[in-house]
Amino acid sequence: MMSLGDTALQASELCAQCGLCCTGFLFSHADVTAEEVETFSDSGLSFYMRSPGKNAFRQPCACYRQGQCTTYESRPAVCVEYYCSLQKKIMNGSIALEDGRRIVGTVKRQADWLLRNADAPTDEKRKGLCLRDFLYVFHGKLEQERKNRDLTEAEKDYALKAFECIKYVDRFFAKTSRLVMYARLVQAIRAEPRNREL
Repeated sequence: MMSLGDTALQASELCAQCGLCCTGFLFSHADVTAEEVETFSDSGLSFYMRSPGKNAFRQPCACYRQGQCTTYESRPAVCVEYYCSLQKKIMNGSIALEDGRRIVGTVKRQADWLLRNADAPTDEKRKGLCLRDFLYVFHGKLEQERKNRDLTEAEKDYALKAFECIKYVDRFFAKTSRLVMYARLVQAIRAEPRNREL
């Protein structure tokens, strides 16, 4: 039997084990204050001025190493205040912790496959790749390529696997415009054989 407040602790536990919001898969950047830029100046974070008076650091986060946040206890406010949809569902009891862990594991495996198979020139470039941005650019590239030639089976496979992963992200982590972008691409890919028959 669960004690009062257990789901709040479970949500926090899952957060520390997950790290998807740190990897460049959910977000391309995180906003920080000028004071935090100073505080974390030696952390390896890649700070930049996003707009006048708005500081941010690029994802993937340099403080997320070997599956853990190295500054978890003193991380920036944006990190402390962020709660993904899955974490909230664990908090309110609509998803059990074990189911949450399975969901995280599934998305991590899918994201790892997408990263390993991303069209990056070197493994080193792949490590620092912001998968969220890559999927946006890759989608645009495929849409352009489709105008001039048939997509390769590898390109189609990558797009289909990206869509499957994005569905999980939209449902359990953060709403994303990439869901509709990739859904339309998948619809076009699936319709190709029928279009050729006409």
